[in-house]
Amino acid sequence: MTDNRIGLIGPGRLGLCVALLLEQQGYPVTAIEQNQGYLAALQAKNLDSPEPEVNKLLSASKIIRFSSDLQACLTDDHDLIFIYVPTPENDRGYDHSILMEVLKNIMSHGRRKVPVTLVVGCTTLPGFNQTIDSQLESLNYHLVYSPAFIAQGTIIKNLQHPDMLLFGTSEKKYALRAEKIVNQLTHNNPKAHHMSLISAEITKLATNCFLTAKIAFANAIGDLASQSGADQKVILEAIGSDSRVGHKYLSYGYGFGGPCFPRDNRALNYFARETGYTLQISEATERANEQHTDFQIAQLLQTTSQQEEIYFDHVTYKPGTDILQESQQLKIALALAKEGRTIKVSGSHKVVQVLKDNYGDLFIYEVKN
Repeated sequence: MTDNRIGLIGPGRLGLCVALLLEQQGYPVTAIEQNQGYLAALQAKNLDSPEPEVNKLLSASKIIRFSSDLQACLTDDHDLIFIYVPTPENDRGYDHSILMEVLKNIMSHGRRKVPVTLVVGCTTLPGFNQTIDSQLESLNYHLVYSPAFIAQGTIIKNLQHPDMLLFGTSEKKYALRAEKIVNQLTHNNPKAHHMSLISAEITKLATNCFLTAKIAFANAIGDLASQSGADQKVILEAIGSDSRVGHKYLSYGYGFGGPCFPRDNRALNYFARETGYTLQISEATERANEQHTDFQIAQLLQTTSQQEEIYFDHVTYKPGTDILQESQQLKIALALAKEGRTIKVSGSHKVVQVLKDNYGDLFIYEVKN
């Protein structure tokens, strides 16, 4: 166990997973949370998280301190602080207001006696971190941008087995310190990429945008195969066998959705327009995703009878989550139901309750254990 504590602001789905894994490595963590109801559940260790392993790890935790007092992680025994607060999408890419408020609150406490590595782990629009870097540095905070590449429902697994680690900073020695800590959470040997703040911000968005393009491409080829009577499965299997392409994210299915891929694709497109560049591939990816969902709706209307019950084993954006945000499955189910088709949807008690609250008796519901 180290003498110094690690601060963590925003122990939400991602932040809490990071805090729990840090504690497993023997790091005492001070986690700051402002939502009083959520904070009480963390302190009582009775949080009911949908993320695998989280409830068990939280129940067994011994050296995480949860507090609503920001000052608790700004003491001299905290020289590394992670920030994982929401940066929701807006019409300008991302809303940085919560993150900015946190950073201003940190700076309002004055200059630190010892250098503090401040790791921003939430997704930001390219250029944002540069706007605050020098102000933080003048108070002896040294900014590192290090977003995690995770998916809801597999956060612990993704943190322990990342494909890469990403660090943006204006002073590499602080990024190397962050890398040393983050790398201890992993079970593999990921390559760490060090670069400027804006380069790292673009890399984060561009990585997800490449994946959305790959998903959209696979679905488009699958739609073409279906339309022409060809075998979509063997086609995509063959394409993925080429080492320049690979099989990951190259299967036929629903379009991409959820809280990350769509907004990252739109955000990079917004940033490109702001710089005077037209990022046609991102625009085409979004249109292709919409076209694929429309194709699936039309295909189901054509291949099922008016009396036939159509079953969805999940309408969350992917199996194993409770997230309905930008779910293409839900979009299809809603479109079919509005055409008068009988739709049965399956999900956890929590998901089914949300669906009932929003859509009433539009669907037939099945609760999964």
